[in-house]
Amino acid sequence: MATEISGSTGVNKIQDGTIVNADIASGAAIAGTKLVMPTGSVLQVAHYTSTAANGTSTTVEPTNSAGIVLGILHVTPQQAGSSFLVTATWSYNWTQVNNYECVNIWLGRKIGTGNQSAPFTQIKKIFTDYNGADSGANDIYRRPNLVFIDTPSYSLGQTISYEQRFGSGRGSSNAYPVVYARNQSNMPPPNIIVQEIAG
Repeated sequence: MATEISGSTGVNKIQDGTIVNADIASGAAIAGTKLVMPTGSVLQVAHYTSTAANGTSTTVEPTNSAGIVLGILHVTPQQAGSSFLVTATWSYNWTQVNNYECVNIWLGRKIGTGNQSAPFTQIKKIFTDYNGADSGANDIYRRPNLVFIDTPSYSLGQTISYEQRFGSGRGSSNAYPVVYARNQSNMPPPNIIVQEIAG
C-alpha cells in the first residue's frame, strides 16, 4: 500500500506510483534523458557551417585522408534506436578541360566516446558534374546537396561525428581537374544539418 505524506508541501497525490502532468510543478527541470518521445519526433537538430577559406583548391580525389576537409559535425544521441536525417550541402567551382572529369563529394562517419577525429569511415562518395565525353573549358559553379537517413549502431553516451570533404574526380586516365571551395556572400559556404529522429 502506498504511503500518503500530507501537509502543505507534502506529496499526497502519487499514491498509485504514476506521475501525471498535474503532479509536476510548472518550473520543474526534468532532464531530457528522462523523457521518451514518440517515434518520428525530432529530438534535436545539430548543424555547422564550414569555415574553409574561399578559393581553397585541390586536384586530389577525396578519401578519409585526402581532399579538402570542410568540417566535422558532432551529435550525441538523446535516445537509443534513433535515426538521423542528414542534409549536407557543398559549394565549389571547377574548370573542365578534358573529357571524363568531375568533382567528388564525400561524407565520413565515426562513433565513439566524445567528439571524434580522423580517420573517418566513408559512408558517401558521389560523382557530381560528370560530363563524359563533353569537354568544355567553362568555369562551373555548383551547390549540390545530399539528403539521406542514416541509421548507425550506437550506445547512449557515445557521439556520432560526421566529416564533410570534397575533391577532384575523373572517369578515365585523364588528369584530375582543379576544384575550388567557395565561401562568400554570393556563393555561401558548405554546411551540414543533422536531425535526430526518435525510433
